[in-house]
Amino acid sequence: MVQFVYCGKDFQKAMAKKSRQKKNRIEKNRDTLTEKRSTRKVRKSPAAGVLSLRSRQRIWAFRFSGLIIAPVLFLLLSELILRMSGYGYETSYFIQDAENKDYYRENDQFVWQFYSPETNLKPHPFRIPTEKPETAVRIFILGESAALGTPEPAYGFSRVLKKMLKAQFPEKQIELINSAIRGINSHVILPIAREIVELSPDLVVIYMGNNEMVGLHAPGPETNRLTGYPRWIRLRQWLRSTKSGQFLWSQFKSTAGHPDLDRQQDMNFFRRHRLAYDDPRRGFVYENFKQNLENILSVFQDHEIPVLLSSIAVNIGDCPPLGSLHRADLSENQETEWGAFYEQGMELQANGSHTQAIAQFQKAADLDDHYAELHYLLAREFESIEELQKAYEKRKPEKFEKYKL
Repeated sequence: MVQFVYCGKDFQKAMAKKSRQKKNRIEKNRDTLTEKRSTRKVRKSPAAGVLSLRSRQRIWAFRFSGLIIAPVLFLLLSELILRMSGYGYETSYFIQDAENKDYYRENDQFVWQFYSPETNLKPHPFRIPTEKPETAVRIFILGESAALGTPEPAYGFSRVLKKMLKAQFPEKQIELINSAIRGINSHVILPIAREIVELSPDLVVIYMGNNEMVGLHAPGPETNRLTGYPRWIRLRQWLRSTKSGQFLWSQFKSTAGHPDLDRQQDMNFFRRHRLAYDDPRRGFVYENFKQNLENILSVFQDHEIPVLLSSIAVNIGDCPPLGSLHRADLSENQETEWGAFYEQGMELQANGSHTQAIAQFQKAADLDDHYAELHYLLAREFESIEELQKAYEKRKPEKFEKYKL
């Protein structure tokens, strides 16, 4: 039997209220759960940021390593392939004789790593045993054309020295190897010195310094970019000695060319490379020469090899300057006036009027005392009237003293 119960309005209101409360609890629980989830995400975000930063760092480190390692590996692989294929030329100064492996001889291609083959610079021929004989006295000479004996090496001081030593020590086998090369300078002599120490020398004679201002890496129309950066000079030379460097240089020359290195070292070459005595670039040349000389001496001192270091002999009395330059700020009118005094002095000199010639040359010097040949002419005139001290001073002006090494 079913019993119906009547529910009044109060009961309905109570049920509706209860339903709303339940709904509110469900929504509140949902909000709380959402808040907890969002809180958990916020708590994780610092760690996630660190991981993201580390990931980015790894990516950039990988990219940077690729930029460094990839080219190095490529160059190593290229060097290996070029060596295996026989590309390029030998860069050592001393190489084994092809006809007799028991002897060393000069490498005609040694200079190519510094100058273009078109310069036709090459070592003086020689031949010595790879193993030094017990009775031998082995002497090496390092330098440039003056040490070689240019224009005729057969009459150079090395031949005279060898004859004198043979006469003095007839029981000894005198091996005198002239390792000088015409047209080079200390940048080229340093690697030769490093090879000499491996050949058991008893003495090394160094006679160099003439070509620093016009030679390799000296200031000039096209060759002064590396003068003040000795480390870059060494790096460039090392690269040129590798097979990869030889290949890249050959490609660079074929596309861009290098007229300064391809040009013969004739009088025109030296005139183009004249450098005023007060040019600030001279300081870089002096510093490079000093550093190269110190390194050369250190190479031999480390191996306890005696060295005879000679200063350059210069005949300042009979040899006029190779080239002269006016001071940079000399105006056109001043140069014309200077030229007039100079020509008058030359005429008076030719006529034997030495005192009057000195007066004209002095007037020219008052306008421009940079011109080297003017000092030479003044010195000759002072000699003519037997004022030798003034002649000496003109050949070695005090203003040049600060440029000594």
